[in-house]
Amino acid sequence: MSSFCLVQQWKSRLTRIMAYGFGSSIRYIVGFILTACYSRLFSQHLFGLYSLYYTISMMVIMVAEVQLNSAILREYHESPAEKRSLLLNTIWHFYFLIQCFAVIVFICLALYQLQVALLLLPIVLCMAPYQIFDTIDTVARLNFRHRLYLLMNLAEGALIVLFAFILIYILKLGVAAALFAFFAPRVLLVSTFFILRYPYRFSWLLMDYQLLRKLIVYSAPILLSVMSGWLFSYIARFFIAAKYGLASLAVYAIIFQVAYTLNFILQVIRTIWTPLVMHKIAHELSCHVSSFVSRSMLLYAYGGLIILFVLIAISKYILMLIAPSQYWYAAGLLKYAFLMVYLQGFNLYVSVGNLWARKTGYNAVGALIGGGLFSAALFFLPKQHTLLWPLIAIDISMLINVLIIWFFSQKHHKIQYAYRYLLPVVLCVPTLMVVM
Repeated sequence: MSSFCLVQQWKSRLTRIMAYGFGSSIRYIVGFILTACYSRLFSQHLFGLYSLYYTISMMVIMVAEVQLNSAILREYHESPAEKRSLLLNTIWHFYFLIQCFAVIVFICLALYQLQVALLLLPIVLCMAPYQIFDTIDTVARLNFRHRLYLLMNLAEGALIVLFAFILIYILKLGVAAALFAFFAPRVLLVSTFFILRYPYRFSWLLMDYQLLRKLIVYSAPILLSVMSGWLFSYIARFFIAAKYGLASLAVYAIIFQVAYTLNFILQVIRTIWTPLVMHKIAHELSCHVSSFVSRSMLLYAYGGLIILFVLIAISKYILMLIAPSQYWYAAGLLKYAFLMVYLQGFNLYVSVGNLWARKTGYNAVGALIGGGLFSAALFFLPKQHTLLWPLIAIDISMLINVLIIWFFSQKHHKIQYAYRYLLPVVLCVPTLMVVM
């Protein structure tokens, strides 16, 4: 192969990586922008209320989706081209059925708690389109349509900002409108895709219950794993709202929004990592894959460590950018949230053995134990008004989660990690955290 062809090949590959990475990170960027706006336009109490109902909405989405998008990753290329339309239509039918069930639950809730029901109305109305957008997004990646993938996510991000500007800044509406601005753009985009018949024509007649059963059997253990991970991301918000109030929840939400600047980088890695590793497992020798995973983990450990401390050093200024002065007192707590995100990133590398053995359900074991310990720690939080203890608890629980996943992963398929080179990181992190 000529050098010109190699250059073109790497240029094309780099373009795809950048498109997928940036496309998957747009929602983090939009979340950063909205947080900066809402924290100034809403009182602390209302911003805490927004954070609480956003959390509930995402929890509903997660459970209702049953992680069928993970099943698409497995089934799409294994299905003949003529069967892919049936695959997607079966999943879309399931989402519409869930939407109907959600409407019935909403009506029952509205009879008893109208105010609560109104705050959940945006997700009830937008549930099926929100989930269908994710499947179309996944198919765009599987078909290597990186420009379309980027365009879809850019369009969604632009519409979210536009809706928020109109509903909150111009019309001065409240929390329910802010939630609607976040979820509604996917209704427009999915309607457009259905009109254009991309990726396949939607038909009410195409539905295979046996296929749906097969997909759910595969995706249910993954849902358990995701729900376990959800314990780390969101369960603390309920405890903090109950023990310390919505104003404290607003501060906690701001802290993690700043910390998710590191998660922005992790999301780029995550989008690229899993398909790449699965490809290498399928096509390369075991020793080569093991070496690749070990080197990648070292790169993340040291590269992530440098980024971690740079972000901690400038986190005060990020906080000043994203939130008004009443939140600035939380600057000293940001390092704990950054550390949790950094530790979470190691799960990508220590879980490869489970992925190799097709036993990803064991990732849920570590997440359940770590998340369970975190939940127990939250239950026994001291009554004095402080967010320090939840943040320390989440760091310790995440470390336990990583170690348990590593244990099961090594049991299923041993990876020769370079432990001696990881030792300086293990010693450096707690030392520098104390110094900083």
